[in-house]
Amino acid sequence: MALEDIKPTTTFEEFCEIVGEFNAPADHPRTREMYSEMIEQAKNFAKITAIPECPDWCSTEAGHAYSIISDDHETFTRIHELNTGRCVSVFQDEHNRENVVTVGQTIIWISLPPSGEDFDGDGARALASELVAAAYKYDEITAAQR
Repeated sequence: MALEDIKPTTTFEEFCEIVGEFNAPADHPRTREMYSEMIEQAKNFAKITAIPECPDWCSTEAGHAYSIISDDHETFTRIHELNTGRCVSVFQDEHNRENVVTVGQTIIWISLPPSGEDFDGDGARALASELVAAAYKYDEITAAQR
């Protein structure tokens, strides 16, 4: 059995058989609690019948999986991203809750280097160039969404 075998009807015992003891031994006091949360996530994920195609501008692997799970274990999120340089990217989050897909706002994200790594003139010009490239890509993406 594999993780793909988990269905909305999977029982605790079946789940333990599928995953084995990769997180905790079966007699560990928190095993049932941990596995119960994992079962809930897996059962909700099993309800997703299809993952939509990525936007054509997304530079992540085509059809990449949902990587974030909400606290209620019912909403799955993935991020579509396009890097325009070392520090700047355009991204958009996509949420899937019970096969209803919603897409978040497209934004420009700036991720500056760690503190202490200052920009010199060339670094500042490179960052400005990345921002301009991101702005043009943002305009292109959001114009297509209107």
